[in-house]
Amino acid sequence: MAAQRVGIHPEPVARPTRRSPRPGATRRTIIVGAVALLLGVALGVGGTWLMTRASDRAVSVASYEISQSQLGGTEITVTVTTGSYAAFSGVFLADRPDRVEVTIRKRVSPGPSVLDIAFYRFSWVLGEPLGSRPVVDTSTGMEIERVKPPVTP
Repeated sequence: MAAQRVGIHPEPVARPTRRSPRPGATRRTIIVGAVALLLGVALGVGGTWLMTRASDRAVSVASYEISQSQLGGTEITVTVTTGSYAAFSGVFLADRPDRVEVTIRKRVSPGPSVLDIAFYRFSWVLGEPLGSRPVVDTSTGMEIERVKPPVTP
């Protein structure tokens, strides 16, 4: 009588090394995988492609006004005219000894856009009074027009 193996694990059973799929299953799997890959590329990478095609553009400044800040010091407020759904990527003011430079950039995506106009205002407190220094828009290199604030009675 042969010795019987006793224990928790039964004797290993040899498994076939290759599965035998149903006829046509491999072809169907390849086709479904290819379609899923194409859809993934079209939807996933397509969105990424559009976002990388979005560009960062300079926005020209329409005007500025000077007022006294509630925190003390001189406050400059610039007005920008652009579309109502603007996504600003950078709003900078450089307070230099000989001039004040304003840089405003927005994110522009390719494709259709809404053709409407909105006004945006950005304010900073200057380190020194403006005096006779010009305020320059860095997108055009031109001096920005100063607007007097409305007088309240």
